[in-house]
Amino acid sequence: MLTEKDIITAALNLPIESRAVIIDNILGSLIKSERGEIDALWAEEAEDRIRAYERGEIASVPGEQVFQNIQNILEKDSL
Repeated sequence: MLTEKDIITAALNLPIESRAVIIDNILGSLIKSERGEIDALWAEEAEDRIRAYERGEIASVPGEQVFQNIQNILEKDSL
């Protein structure tokens, strides 16, 4: 069985493209384990916001206004 040191040594001897593929796969496996939990939390947040809107606790904002606000912030920050 290969040790961590053997794997690292072998990986470092690969072409950069191959190392990038390995890194992408390893990082992807780490992110996926957290991704499900994060997605579930965002889904819960979205449902909470929808229910608050339906109860009249929060108002909607037209998309055009949202994008104009973003544009204003970006223009202000670029000065």
